[in-house]
Amino acid sequence: MTIEDKKKFYLYVASHDAGTSECIQVFRWDGNTGHLDPVLGHTDGLLQPLYIETDCKHQFLFATDFLNACNDKSGGGICSFAIDRTTGSLSFINRQPAGDDAPCYLSVTENGELLLLANYLSGTIKTYPISPNGHIGTTTTTCQQKGSSVNTARQEGPHPHSIVLAPSNRHAFSPDLGADRVYLYQVDKSCKCLIPNNPPYIKVTPGGGPRHLRFDLHAHRAYLVNELSNTVVTYAYDHDSGYITELQTVSTLPHDFQKDNLSAELLVHPNGRFLYTSNRGHNSIAIFAIEQATGHLAPIGHASTQGDFPRAFILDPSGRFLIAANEYTDSIVIFHIDGESGMLQPTGQQLDVPKPASLKFVPVV
Repeated sequence: MTIEDKKKFYLYVASHDAGTSECIQVFRWDGNTGHLDPVLGHTDGLLQPLYIETDCKHQFLFATDFLNACNDKSGGGICSFAIDRTTGSLSFINRQPAGDDAPCYLSVTENGELLLLANYLSGTIKTYPISPNGHIGTTTTTCQQKGSSVNTARQEGPHPHSIVLAPSNRHAFSPDLGADRVYLYQVDKSCKCLIPNNPPYIKVTPGGGPRHLRFDLHAHRAYLVNELSNTVVTYAYDHDSGYITELQTVSTLPHDFQKDNLSAELLVHPNGRFLYTSNRGHNSIAIFAIEQATGHLAPIGHASTQGDFPRAFILDPSGRFLIAANEYTDSIVIFHIDGESGMLQPTGQQLDVPKPASLKFVPVV
């Protein structure tokens, strides 16, 4: 395999649209040119995927089915697919009920043996064993999160928006939009379950609406995006205790923007120097420089996503490109990343995808 071949990937894009016939589309990505070519669509076993993830070896793809019944049980489900790395095609393996309403996010442990699931409406985190052939087993633990907060329309009860593993896979974190808390867990690999940490959560400023959390390059800092207050919070992460301590809060929006906005995704650049967040309303990617000694963020600009309501975006593995998913205008748009400044420039390529909600890269073999 040549160096150029190592930049060939499949890009899987999930469409959060119950009416589409291609709920997961597969594209071929050329990391040398930043060009996407459609490969095929896939629909087996899924009706309305909201989030997709792969195991570390890229053998399997896992997806949440947001609101549809599974195995005669209401509340949605989670699905497993085998990935053909030579063609990009997906083969359905099995489906398990989520057991609660609105499964919205999942993570897979590094060893590929445990799947962690966040259920938005019911406020639960569940774990499922994964067999060597990618089959999802029945749930092993259920953790019920609790709490409410000041926004009565969105925070009347617990709403975990994600469940994120620390790079060491010793701890897991669940930002809870409804409770204004980040729940902390220990990962017990022997019993394939989660154990509440001590203390079990940290509080977020009332009305924040915690959504997603990411770690910096060396896992010394964690970054939390708050959907409702449109802020990013920097935390120091203690590897031993699993506790995070607040260091700084910055806005995701320009100072003069006064309209409605909901912050969504955030990602750290592979070089560790920049952080990006998406704004739904301002319809932009906010760009921050990461101060290497402290982990603090400095806002350096915004780039229009060339569409409406960017629920998700992804950085290509080389860090040279960003792909934004505009849910309301049914498009994904490709940007070049300046490696020195972190700023974004549209490449001119835009593809039609119905209600894109989640994206994932898998290397071609």
